[in-house]
Amino acid sequence: MAYKARENILVRHIPLNRKMVPYQESATRKNLRLATPVKRTDGSVICKVTSSGSTVRGSLHDDTLYGKINMRGKTVTVIRKTIASVGKLADLQKLAKEAVDHSVGKTLARQIDEYLAQGVDGDKIAATMPFWGPKDKDGTPDRNGIPLKKVRVVFGKNPDPIRGHDMVSENALHNSVYGSGGDLLELLITRDSKGKVVPRSISLKEGAEGIEIDKEALVIRPGMAVLFFEKNPEELYSLSRDTLSKRLYIVRKFEDSGRMTLRYHREARMATVLSKDLVAIKKNKDGQSSIDYNKPHELLLISPKTYINNALFEGRDFILSYDGKIQFMNQ
Repeated sequence: MAYKARENILVRHIPLNRKMVPYQESATRKNLRLATPVKRTDGSVICKVTSSGSTVRGSLHDDTLYGKINMRGKTVTVIRKTIASVGKLADLQKLAKEAVDHSVGKTLARQIDEYLAQGVDGDKIAATMPFWGPKDKDGTPDRNGIPLKKVRVVFGKNPDPIRGHDMVSENALHNSVYGSGGDLLELLITRDSKGKVVPRSISLKEGAEGIEIDKEALVIRPGMAVLFFEKNPEELYSLSRDTLSKRLYIVRKFEDSGRMTLRYHREARMATVLSKDLVAIKKNKDGQSSIDYNKPHELLLISPKTYINNALFEGRDFILSYDGKIQFMNQ
């Protein structure tokens, strides 16, 4: 009974725009208490700030949110890399060596050596073992302190400023949030005069600056739900909940060409773990190029032709409620 009930579950993914969303004014978010009080240039001290503006979320926050610092007289771009996303032992040791904060690098290297001495498989250390931040400059792990999950390293490119910080810093480098200008915020699908599908990607920088969007365009964003049909959309109207569940995917990302990556709505493994598991069962780690309506693939990587001719999109064609119920717009 429990297994059958599980098959009927439709998972509702709430964040539709994973790249950049505005703060919402509310009683709980109106005033935010700072963990560390900030001293202004006029000498006054601020303990609370009012939330406002936009914030970068989701995969962008994990992968392509950058900072800039002064290092040995030069301005460099830095990024925080997640330890658990590092696969092989050699890459983990390289991360420790490249850490901007030398005490963090030392404590990471020391804990790697400790796990190796205990007989832990080197290539599994990053994904399975805990790490702790440094207790002192010598890199002694503080096992009663804060877990170490990310390490800041130098990034070789020069990203674009996406927005300014609400709090002004004396250091001009710290007054902007930086993101990859090439990172895609939205995908617009239109047709030319001959009816040919024309995909147009909107970069994070363009989205931050604001652009005019054709009202007839299909706007696809990361986090959007998609339902696939075989012959025509109407076939979905009479399908049972468990059958619909096999056809429901979530948009993860897309390319300039319009190719799109979608994840099965009940797939919850970390991207790094999922990629390894797909390779182990002899599937493409980037996703399958065709749709299986009976045994859903964990990950899809499909062309515009496939999803334009065989998919309905949340917001335009159907509504997916918070409790997982589907309401078709044209039924």
